[in-house]
Amino acid sequence: MAVVFQSNIAVWGGRVKSNAVILLGKMMETYVSILLAIGTLILGWGLGIFGTIINEKLKRKSTKEDIKTGIKTELNELQIHLTSVCIMSVFITDKFTKEFFLWVKPYFIKFSESAAFLIPKKIKDSMPKISEIDDDTLYALLIAAYGKNSTTSAAISFTYQNVTTPYIDLKINDISLLNNILQKSLFTLKRDINFLNGDISQIWFYHSKTFDNPTQDNLELLNANLNNLYERISRRSKIMVEKIDETLNELNKK
Repeated sequence: MAVVFQSNIAVWGGRVKSNAVILLGKMMETYVSILLAIGTLILGWGLGIFGTIINEKLKRKSTKEDIKTGIKTELNELQIHLTSVCIMSVFITDKFTKEFFLWVKPYFIKFSESAAFLIPKKIKDSMPKISEIDDDTLYALLIAAYGKNSTTSAAISFTYQNVTTPYIDLKINDISLLNNILQKSLFTLKRDINFLNGDISQIWFYHSKTFDNPTQDNLELLNANLNNLYERISRRSKIMVEKIDETLNELNKK
C-alpha cells in the first residue's frame, strides 16, 4: 500500500508540475502577446508622430522656400521702383553728381532692362544696351533726359506714388519661418516704407498748396519745404535700395 500511495503521489506531483508548466507557458504566451500588441501600438503611435513631424518639417520647408521666392520677386520690383524715385528726387534737387551716378549706374541698368522701363520694343531694339555705353556718355545722356533744363521738364512733372509691398503684407504671419536676420530686415524695410510714404503724403500736400495762389513769400516757403522733402526722399530711397541688396543676398543663402 505504501508503495502504491507513494507511486500515486509521484504521478499526481508530476501532473501538477506538468500542469503548472503548461499554465506558466500559456501565461507567458499571453503576456508576450500583450507586450507585442502594446509594443506594436507604441511603435505605430511613435511612427505616426515621427511621420507627422517629418511632414510638418517638409511642409514648413516648402512654405519657407515659397515665401522666400515671393519676397525676392517683390523686393526686386521694389528696388527698381525706389531707384527711379531716388534718381528723380536727386535731379529735382540738382544733386546729380558724378559720385551719385557711379553709385546708381548698376541699379539704373537693372531698372532700364526691366519691364518697368517703358520703351517700345522697336525703339529699345535699335538702342545700344545701357551697360555698353561708357560712363561719360551715359552721365551726359541722363542729365539731358532728366535734368531740370530738359525741354521735357521730366523732373518737374514727376509725381510720387505710395510704396506698397502686397506680398509681404499678405505673408506677414509667415515671416516667422525665416531666420532672425531676414525678419529684422523685412520689418525694418516696412518701417522705412512707412516713413517714405509719410514724406510722399507731405509732397502731395505742399504741391496742392501751390495751386491756392499763395503770396510770393508763402510760395518760397512751400518750395523750400518741397525741396527739403525731395532731399529726404532721395536719402531714404538710396538707403532702402542698399538695404534691399543686403536682404536679397540673405534670401539667396541656402
